[in-house]
Amino acid sequence: MRRILVATLVVALIATIVGHYAALVLAPKPTFTGTVKIAFASSLTGPGQSGALEMLKAAEAYTEDANRAGGINGQRVELVTFDDGNDPERGRAVAEKIAADPSIVAVIGHNYSSVSLAAAPVYARTGLPAITPASTHPDVTRNNSWYFRSIFSDISQGEFLARYAFEALNAKPVAVIATTNPYAKQIAASFVGAAAPVGLELRGQYWVDPKDAGFEAAVDQAIAGLRSLPKNTIILMAAHIDPAVIMVRRMRDAGLTNRILGPDALGSTRFAHAFAEFPKEQVRPGFYTDGLFVSVPFLTDTGNREARRLIERLEAKEGALKTWGAPFAYDAAKLVVTAARRAGLKPEGPSGAEARRLIRDQLDAMHSQANALIGTTGTLQFGADNTPSKPLVIGQFSGRLISSLVQLTHAYPVDTYTH
Repeated sequence: MRRILVATLVVALIATIVGHYAALVLAPKPTFTGTVKIAFASSLTGPGQSGALEMLKAAEAYTEDANRAGGINGQRVELVTFDDGNDPERGRAVAEKIAADPSIVAVIGHNYSSVSLAAAPVYARTGLPAITPASTHPDVTRNNSWYFRSIFSDISQGEFLARYAFEALNAKPVAVIATTNPYAKQIAASFVGAAAPVGLELRGQYWVDPKDAGFEAAVDQAIAGLRSLPKNTIILMAAHIDPAVIMVRRMRDAGLTNRILGPDALGSTRFAHAFAEFPKEQVRPGFYTDGLFVSVPFLTDTGNREARRLIERLEAKEGALKTWGAPFAYDAAKLVVTAARRAGLKPEGPSGAEARRLIRDQLDAMHSQANALIGTTGTLQFGADNTPSKPLVIGQFSGRLISSLVQLTHAYPVDTYTH
C-alpha cells in the first residue's frame, strides 16, 4: 500500500512539472499593438559600471515578466538605455536628451546623487516622471513632484548610523571624516545632527576633497587628529568607494584600529576586493576591513521570497552580484510599469506629455497604503518627499559582506529602535 501511495505521488509530481513546463513553452506569446518606452539612465561605462549593469539587468528582468503578462494594456514595454558616466554635467545633458523624446514616458535613474541632483530640475521643468533606485540625497526628491525613489534617503541613513553606534556598538565618543561631495556631506550632517540627541559625544569632524591634489595629505592630517582620540571612538567615514579605499588603507596603515561606520556606497564586493592586492591584507585577510560596519538597504540573506527569486535568476546568468542595487532597480521598474497600467495607457492614447502626467499622478497615488505594492525590497509606498519607508541593515565584512549579528529595526522617520 505504501509503495502504491509513493508511486502515485511521484506520478502526480511529474505530471505537475510537465504541465507547468508545457504551459510555459506552449503558452501563446502576447501580440502587441504598440510600445511604451521607459528610459534607464546610469553609469553604463566607467566607474560604477558593474553596479549599474546589475541594476539594468534587474529592470530588464521585470520588463520581460511584464511583457510575458501582456505588457502595458497590450503595448510592449521597452527599456531605452542612456549612459551618464556618474558625471553631473553629462547626467544633465542625458536628462535633456531623454526629456526631448516624446515617446519616452518615464525614467529609471540615476545612480549617484550628484547626477540625480543635476537631472532633477530637467525632469521637473519638462514634466517627466523619474524614479531613482540608488540616489539617497534628500534634495533629489524634495519639493519635486516629478521625482521619486525606491530607496531610503540619507537623512534616515545618517540618523540610523548614529543610533547603531550608540545602541549596538555601545559607543559614546564619535568622530567624522567625510568627503565634500553632496552625498557624503548629507550623511555626515545627518549623523552629526543625531549624535547628541541619541547620547553620543562628537569629538571631531574632518573634511577631505578627493579632487584636490592634496587629498592624501589632508587624510593624513585628519588621521593625526583621530589618533589623539580615545581608542573606543567610533569613526563615521562618509565617502564613495574610491576615496574610501584610500582613507581606510591609510587609517589602518597608521595604526588606527577604531571601529568604522560607513554608508551604503561601501556595501559592495568591489570595496571589499579593493584591498586584496595590498601586502598586509594578503598576510592577514581582513586587516583593512575588520571592524568596518556599513549600512545597506539590502542583503541577500535578509531578502523576501521575491527578492531571492530575482537574485537566483540574475546570478544564474551573470554570476554573484557585486552590489545591492539590483532589487531596487527591479522595484523601480515595477512601480513605473504598474503606474502606466493604472494610468490607462493604450495604443490609441494617451501619449506624450499627457501620458507622462498620468503616470506621475499614479505614482503620487502610491502615497496611499491602498495603492501600495509589494516588491523585492518590501512595501513600496511613498512617504514624505516621495521617499518610501525602508528598513536598513548593518553589514559587516568577513571576506564578503554579511549581516551583522546585532541589528536595529526602525520606522521612518526614525523614531523607534529595538535590538
